[in-house]
Amino acid sequence: MKNNRTKSILICLILVTTSPFLFLYTNLADVWQASDPSIFSDRLTFITASVTGYIGTVLLIWSFFLGIRSLVSLVTPDIVWATNIHKWIGKYGLLLVFVHPILEMYTRAQNFFWLFAPDFSSSYQAHISFGRFAFLLFLIVYITSAIIRDRIKYRPWKYIHYLSYPMLFLIFIHAVEIGTYLNKYPALNALWSSLFIAYFGLIIYRLIDWSGTLKPQYILSSSTIHGDNIIVQNYAPLGRKISPLPGQYTYLQIHSFGESHPFSIMSYDKVTSGITFGIKNQGSFTDKISKLKIGSRVRLEKPYGVFTREAQNDKPKMLIASGVGITPFVDLIKNYTSDQTT
Repeated sequence: MKNNRTKSILICLILVTTSPFLFLYTNLADVWQASDPSIFSDRLTFITASVTGYIGTVLLIWSFFLGIRSLVSLVTPDIVWATNIHKWIGKYGLLLVFVHPILEMYTRAQNFFWLFAPDFSSSYQAHISFGRFAFLLFLIVYITSAIIRDRIKYRPWKYIHYLSYPMLFLIFIHAVEIGTYLNKYPALNALWSSLFIAYFGLIIYRLIDWSGTLKPQYILSSSTIHGDNIIVQNYAPLGRKISPLPGQYTYLQIHSFGESHPFSIMSYDKVTSGITFGIKNQGSFTDKISKLKIGSRVRLEKPYGVFTREAQNDKPKMLIASGVGITPFVDLIKNYTSDQTT
């Protein structure tokens, strides 16, 4: 129940930070009964162009936040749910970002080429061009993430996805000069400035998190290979430690500022706080793990996930798994098994 409440609060926060920009439609009041219908239509299009740009940017920031699992875990342990919201915003909500420049092109009576033609003849035109560059980066990120993601390998996609960082920065400086309504309404300007500060805060946090400074260190105490490619490794904590529940997983990072990958925790020793992994060696990262020497240090993130939570009781249960897929069930069987467990 508590987890459902936090999810509802998060959804409400997204709505609260986007809905104020709908206030801009009150600017239609002075042309509501205009004798020429085109006047109302032009004003409606102009305002909609602004609203879609602002709301689209807010959704980008929320998508950015929901992509930082260590922060999201402070709100909800269900990272899969947060990731699905992140993907939904990225696939559908961000279509507003696409609508914004198209409407701007229409209101300025320009052709499609205008969307991508840089112009630095004045400060005003330069800020428009910042928006053009942001739109180009957005198209690259959107196409590779929402349309052809299954055709791109993980690492190239990941590096392309990082373009969303400069994209957001360009959007903010674009709006400073172009955002007519931000100058007209101090409250909206304050909200926009707060979002800009939040964006920089997220970047700083992301860099610190990437460095591994915030993550507990563990030392490899034993490593064995079972069969051809199953690695079973035990890690002991060095100071700070994590306390996973059965079925949870953690991200393992070998080097500071290096990549980290998720692995199910096969066993957790409540006395020594030792962590055991059962890992299938089937890629470059797992190959690096298999070559770690005893005494090597790694960093583990806080445990994630709610998998098997509904089975953490004495009720009858049936578990189905094979191969390395048994790892999230090992501790569950140790702690919550009975004669009616199959």
